[in-house]
Amino acid sequence: MSHQNQLILVVIYIFISKIGMAAEIVAPPPSIEPNQYEHRQSNLKTSKLPIQKLSLNEAIALALSHNRTIKTAYLQRITDKWSLYVARDEFRPNLDLDISTTAADTIDKSTGTRTRTYTTSYSPTASLALRTGGSLSATWNNSYTRSKDDDAGVGTPSHTSGISLSFSQPLLKGGGLEVAQASQVQAERAEQVNLLSLKSSLISTITSVIQAYRSLVQTKRAYEISKDSLERTRKLLEVNKLLIDAGRMAAVESIQAEADLARGELDLRTSENSLDAARLALLRILDIDKYSRIDIIEDLDINEVDLNFDKLQTIAFAERTDYLQAKLGLLDSQLNLILAKNNKLWELGLTASYSNTLTNRSRHEVSRNLGEISEADYSLGMSLKIPFGDYTLEQTVVNARIALKNQQLALIELKDEILIGLEDQIRDINIKFEQVRLAKRSRELAEQTLFIENEKLRAGRSSNFELVSFQNSLVTAENSEVDAIIAYHNALTSLDEFLGTTLDTWGIEIQNITRKSDINKISDIPEIEEINFDQKK
Repeated sequence: MSHQNQLILVVIYIFISKIGMAAEIVAPPPSIEPNQYEHRQSNLKTSKLPIQKLSLNEAIALALSHNRTIKTAYLQRITDKWSLYVARDEFRPNLDLDISTTAADTIDKSTGTRTRTYTTSYSPTASLALRTGGSLSATWNNSYTRSKDDDAGVGTPSHTSGISLSFSQPLLKGGGLEVAQASQVQAERAEQVNLLSLKSSLISTITSVIQAYRSLVQTKRAYEISKDSLERTRKLLEVNKLLIDAGRMAAVESIQAEADLARGELDLRTSENSLDAARLALLRILDIDKYSRIDIIEDLDINEVDLNFDKLQTIAFAERTDYLQAKLGLLDSQLNLILAKNNKLWELGLTASYSNTLTNRSRHEVSRNLGEISEADYSLGMSLKIPFGDYTLEQTVVNARIALKNQQLALIELKDEILIGLEDQIRDINIKFEQVRLAKRSRELAEQTLFIENEKLRAGRSSNFELVSFQNSLVTAENSEVDAIIAYHNALTSLDEFLGTTLDTWGIEIQNITRKSDINKISDIPEIEEINFDQKK
C-alpha cells in the first residue's frame, strides 16, 4: 500500500472516531408529543363545546348568514328596492288634500263696528302623469264663509264650490312613450344592475370561503403528513438501535436519522402554525367566534368535468355579471342618445282646461248647479317654442353618440377577453388534472421505494442516508399530490367564478336575478351610425 493511501485511511479513521464521540456526547433533540395539535385544540379558551365537524356546504351556509360583506350587500338591497318602488310610482295617481280654517276679527274705526269672519276650505287635488309625456289634474275647491257684525247679528253664509280640470301634452320635445317612460325604464335596468352586483358580491365571498376551506384542508393534510413522517423517523431510530445493539450497524450511522428527526419536528411545528393560521383565516371570512372549535371534512376526490368550449362560452355570456351589466349599459347609452335627440326638438305643446265655480248661500244650490256643463269655462290652446343658436343641444347629442360608441367598443373588448380567458381556464384545468394523475403515480412509486428500502435496511443492505432520502422523497410526493388535488379543485372553483355559475353550483338563489328580458334584447352588438368629427354641431 502506498504512503498516500495509508495517510487517507488514517484521516478517515480519525474523522469517523470524532463523529462517533459526538454521537455519544450530544443528546438527541426533544421530541414533540403525538397529537399535540389536537390537545391544543381541545383546550381553546372560552370554548366549552366539543369540536364540530364542518363540511364545505356548511361553511358556505355559515358565510351566507354571518359574513358582514354579504350582510352589507343585502342591506343595500333595501335602498335599491325603495328606489325602484319610487320610480314605478311615477305613473300612479297622486292625491293631495288641502284643508284650512281661519277666524278673522276686524273693526271699522269710522263706525266702530266689529266684524267677525269664519272661513273653512278644503281642496282635494288629483294628478296623473301620463305615459305619453302629458299630465292630467283635477281640483275640487270648496269654501264656506260666514260673516257677522255687532249691528247685523247673525251673518249671511256663503258657499263656494268649483271644479277645474287641466290637461297638457307635449307633441315634440318630451312627448312619446319611449321618452316619457325613459326614467322608469332606466330604474328597472338599474335594479337589474343592482341584482347583478349582489350576485357578484356573493360569488366573490363564496369563492373566498371555498378557497379558505380548501387551504385549511391542505394545511391539515400537510400537518398529518409531517406527523406520519416523524413517526416513521422514530421507528427508524428504533430499528437503528436494534441493529446497533446486534452489532450490525455502527453507532455513527444513526446520526443521519437523528438529524432527520430534528428536522421533522421542526417541520411539524411549522405545519402546526400554518394549520392554526388557516383555521383563523377561515373563521375570519365566516365572521364567527375565533375560538370556535371546528374540524373540516376532507374531500380530496376528483372527477373529470366536461370542458366543451362552445357550451361553456354560451354559459359565460348568459351568466357573467360584468358582461350582463355591460349589455345593460349599452341599452342605457342607446336610450340616452334617443333622449338627447328628442331634447333638440321644438317645444310644441297642447293644453286644455275646464273650470266651473259657483257661489250661493245654499250649499244645496251650489251642489245642484255645479254639474251644469253649459255654465262652465273652457280653454284649448297650443304653444310653440323654437330654439336658435343653442349649440349645447347638439353637443349633448354628440356626447351621447360618443358614449354609445365607447360602450359598444368596451362590450366588444370584454367579449374577446371572455373568450380568451375561457380558453386559458380550460387549458389550466386540463394541465392540473394531468398533474394530479402524475402526482398520484409519483406518490405510489415513492411508497413502494420506501417499503423496499426498509426491507433492505433490515437485511443490512442499505444505509440510513438512503432510507432518510427516500422518506423525504415520500413526504415531498405526498405533499405534491395534495397540492395538485387542491389546485385542481380551486381551478374548477375559479372556472365557476369565471362563468358566473358559482351560485348555481352550490344551490344558492337570488330572487328576481333571472329577469333578463331587457338584456336579452341584445342578441349581438348593434351597429351605430358613423360620427363626423369635423362637424361643429
